[in-house]
Order: sequence, then C-alpha cells, then structure tokens
Amino acid sequence: MYHAQVPPDGYNPEIPGITWVDLIFPFFMFALGAAIPFALTKRMESGISRLRITGHIFWRSFLMGIFALYLGYWYPWAYGANPTDHKWIFWRTLGGFFFLVMFLGRIPGLSGQKEASRKIISLVIKLLGLAGIVGLLLTYTRFDSVANQWVNGFNGKEMDWVILRLAQSYILASVVWMFTRNHYKIRLGLIGLLAALRVHVDAGGNLGNLLKSWFSTESWLEKLLGWIPLYHQAPWSYFTQSFKWLIDPAVYYDIAMIALIGTVFGDIIFHFTRDQKEKLDPSVISKSSLVSMLLLYPALVILGLYAFFSRRVDLGLFLSIGLSGFLFLSLKGIFHPHLKKVFIELTGYGVLFLVLGYLLDAAGHGIRKEPSNLSFYFATSGMAIFSLLNLYLLADILGWKKSFSWFKDAGANPMMGYIAGRQCLFSILHLTGLAVLLETPIMNNIPLYFGYCFLLSLLSVYFTAWLTRKKIFLRV
Repeated sequence: MYHAQVPPDGYNPEIPGITWVDLIFPFFMFALGAAIPFALTKRMESGISRLRITGHIFWRSFLMGIFALYLGYWYPWAYGANPTDHKWIFWRTLGGFFFLVMFLGRIPGLSGQKEASRKIISLVIKLLGLAGIVGLLLTYTRFDSVANQWVNGFNGKEMDWVILRLAQSYILASVVWMFTRNHYKIRLGLIGLLAALRVHVDAGGNLGNLLKSWFSTESWLEKLLGWIPLYHQAPWSYFTQSFKWLIDPAVYYDIAMIALIGTVFGDIIFHFTRDQKEKLDPSVISKSSLVSMLLLYPALVILGLYAFFSRRVDLGLFLSIGLSGFLFLSLKGIFHPHLKKVFIELTGYGVLFLVLGYLLDAAGHGIRKEPSNLSFYFATSGMAIFSLLNLYLLADILGWKKSFSWFKDAGANPMMGYIAGRQCLFSILHLTGLAVLLETPIMNNIPLYFGYCFLLSLLSVYFTAWLTRKKIFLRV
C-alpha cells in the first residue's frame, strides 16, 4: 500500500522497483493521452484552425495549472497542523470545494445556454467562485512549529505535482497529436527521439542543461515575462511565475512520453470504434481465446509488478516473453478481421513497451517512479495497454457495461473524482463526527482499516458518478 521509493520508514530514492500504487499516476497519464484523439478530432474536422486549437490547448493547460496550484494549498493536511484539532480547516476545505465547482463547474441549466440572462448568471457564478479561490489562497496560513504560531504560508511554490505534470504533458501530447494525427507511426519515432534525449541527459550530455537554461531566472523567457505588469510583485507574482513551468522542457523528455504513447493507443481505438457500426458480441472470439486473453493480459501486469518489486527482472522478462507468445496464439481465435487487426497491433505495442521496460531496468539502475526513468515510462505504458484491452473485452465484448457504469460515469468526470473524496466527503465525515466514530475502533486493525479505506474510495466513486448523472461536471 505504498510507493516503492516511499516505504513506511521514509522516502528513499535509491530503492529500485515499483508497487501497484506506482501504476496509478502513469495509468492516469496514459488515459490523458488516449483521450486526446476523442477530445480534439471533432475540433479538427469542424474546420477550426490549428492556431485556435493550439490556443485552446494552452488555455486548458493554464486552467489545469490553476487547479494544481489551488490543490497545493487546499487540502486538510496542508496547514502544518492536525486538522482534527482545528475544525475550521475542514470548513475551509469544504468551502474551497464549492468555490471550485462554481468556477470550473458545468451546472445544469446554465452551461451552454444561449439566453443572455443565463449567460450573465453563469458568468457571475464563475466570478464569485474565482473570487473565493483567490481569497482562500491569499488568506492561507500555515502553522510554524518552530515559531509556534500561524504565519502566512502562500508563496506560490506548492503544487499538486500530479495535476501539474498532466497539464504540462497535455501541451506536448496534444500539439504533437494535432500535427501527426493521421501518421501515428511518426509519433512513435518522436517517442524514440525523446527516449534518446533522455539517455543523453542521464549520461551527462549538455543538451538538457541548455534546454533548462532557456527557462531559468536569467533566460530570455524570464526577461520577456518581466514586461508583464506586476509580474515580480506579490501577490500577483505567485500566479504569474508559477505557470512559467507549464512549458518546462524537462517534462518533454520525461513523464510526457507516457501521454504520447497513450495518443497512439487512442488513435487506434478511436478509428476502430468510429468505423465499427454494428455491436460486437462474444461470438466474434472463440471461448478458449477469450478466456486466455482475459487471463493473460492481467497476468502480464501482475508478473511485471512482482518481477520489478522483487528484483527478479530477468525471470520476469523471460516469463513475459513466454506468456506473450501464448497471448498472440490466442488472438488467432478472433473471427472479426478488423477487431483482430486492432488487438494484434495493440498487443504488439504492449509487449514491445513492456520488454523495453525490462531491458532498460539495468540502464536506469532499477525501475523507479521517483525519480522516474525510461524503464518506468515504457513498462507502465505496456501495462496500461494490457489493462485497457482487458477492460475493453469485459465491457464491450462480454457486455458488462452496466456493471462498470459507476466507474464509467466517475471516469467521465475525472477532476471531480480527484477531489470528491479528500476535499468533500472526508471533510463532511469529520465535521459531522462520523470519521472519528468510524475510525477510532479500527485504527489499529490493518484488515479492518483497509476495508474502511476501500469503502471510502468506493463512496467517492459513487458520489462522483452521481454528480455526473446530475450533469454536474468539473471541466477546464
């Protein structure tokens, strides 16, 4: 239940390996990339210029950056004190949730309306939400244990680094996809070049330092941005200087590779689902092949986690190659030619990236999420492909869509899902006293506490799905 480099005894970047917890972020990043063809194709085909779409991409990333900055200061444990001893922290957190919904939310009856009156009401609500967000940030205080007092803690440097990396990677993945959307194999070549650049940087090459210097505090970009009024003056400098890092070049030969690989998966699935008019049923795959695929896809993921964590990488590599051989044999039982082609192609990419992850483990002195390396990018991308193919079989071939409906609806509202539990439900549980009532008897019982956390997570999913069905979305 922990990141491999953050075991219970503290952070240690020298520890090689990954745990299942380390799959959450790269799977999130992969899904971001896979969604891009679905999100931007309609804009491209409607005749909107690439310049306008590029502006839209940067605007969305900017709003995601605001979201990341806000989250850096807006959660119950960001105050340097135990929130259970200061109930006002939970009230601020809950108020921040509603301000964010007002600012970035799409509310039924107000979103997308043409009537002038509703547009005005929607604008007023957004401005009030923005004012509330700015107010909470500028009045943020943190307990200084050394001085034993509350001090102004907002300096613009705290971020939710998961959301910030998503915002940064979205720029590269979207712009590259836009210019290569009909030639995804060119994109694969670019991924290879970015991987080579990363090897160059890790080997001590100067190009990485040169790229970083362009965005340093003495760079041309800093001088250009310095012309912006109030750029260097607090509190405005907290906002303006933070978003300079939306175009941090280090991200582009770093974690953004996972999003780029995701766009390749998204392209293939997008074109297949758009061209496939009739509904597919289990009869398009033989029963033996379907069972084999449903077992082998997750088996490759589980084997990878075991091999990387236990440091039996060579064994994991050979067994994965063997299982992949059986997997390709099972794909012969797909009777639908177009579906068969898609599964062979995507399975091939999954095997390729997973094998690259195994082979690059030694080059990076062991796979790591933090600090991440090439082995991590490629191995987790392969695992993401296998996991999504497995879900496709369950939902679209076996027809389990109703069983997955809660998760699908929560997935359609990911920003809401990201904050629904920690910022909303958790605050409500503490303010009502339910959290203390539920947690106190099971605090020292690991199985019971695990079940409690699992139920809280499931409750967050249901809450997010319920908001989605009420057409309340959080979008940038």
